[in-house]
Amino acid sequence: IIATLDNKIKTLLNEITFQKLVIEAENFKLDVNPVSLNTSELLKEISEKFNQYKEIIKVSPSLENINFVSDYNLLFQVLTLCIQYNLNKIDEGSKILLNSAKKGKNVVITIQSSNVIPMNIQYKLFQKDYFSNIKESQIETYLMHLITNRYLKGNVLVSSNKDNGTMFSFYLPLDLEKILNKSLED
Repeated sequence: IIATLDNKIKTLLNEITFQKLVIEAENFKLDVNPVSLNTSELLKEISEKFNQYKEIIKVSPSLENINFVSDYNLLFQVLTLCIQYNLNKIDEGSKILLNSAKKGKNVVITIQSSNVIPMNIQYKLFQKDYFSNIKESQIETYLMHLITNRYLKGNVLVSSNKDNGTMFSFYLPLDLEKILNKSLED
């Protein structure tokens, strides 16, 4: 009974923390603290966080090792939410592949899985209203989008089809600090 209660309390505390994060993000209450990051180190750390899934989550061997400036905590949270979303949807025996590349003035971090999101859901995936009638734990994609756009000054896109599975692509500026400083000047 104690172990069951302990698990239920942990689940409830995680849900409260998650809901607090959603409210703070929506109300412009999250702090942004840009620091120097490296895609190889970041994706390795994220894959290690999910070490119980080490056979499922892999860092691509073709990963571009890119130095960039962003908020570590917010970005780590966003990528963790994306992996959790994928883990909840993934078929047995499937893999999640983490990758990065440089495109123009952006670093693009991708999280790809073999699961397929139906087209009618892809269009609604980042909308909060879509999740109002669904379990609270499925609001991850809304929060990923909100933090990426509002705080990390980037964009997240999703593509999904039977041939390639689902890919979440996070387009982030190479230097978030410079963008934040420029907006303060304007």
